[in-house]
Amino acid sequence: MRAYICIMRTTIELPDELFRSAKMAAADRGSTFRELVMQGLRKVLSEAAEKPDASRLPKLPKKGRRTYDLSNEEIESLLMAEDAKRYGRSR
Repeated sequence: MRAYICIMRTTIELPDELFRSAKMAAADRGSTFRELVMQGLRKVLSEAAEKPDASRLPKLPKKGRRTYDLSNEEIESLLMAEDAKRYGRSR
């Protein structure tokens, strides 16, 4: 069984200075511009995959976690007391 790799050709627009710098960096590494671009894309994509999802809250460890059984009124009272302490006034 043979595995086939599809290669996509594309065109990108780069500022001249960036292109020249990239070509020189590739030559310094004994590589081609194409290989440098592929390495850079792989690096950026792998870093993005490793970052935690910022839209999700971090998970807290279960061990040693406190639980509270508070009513809405108790929570509101605590928040009002915190505001009064912080801003020096009561609501």
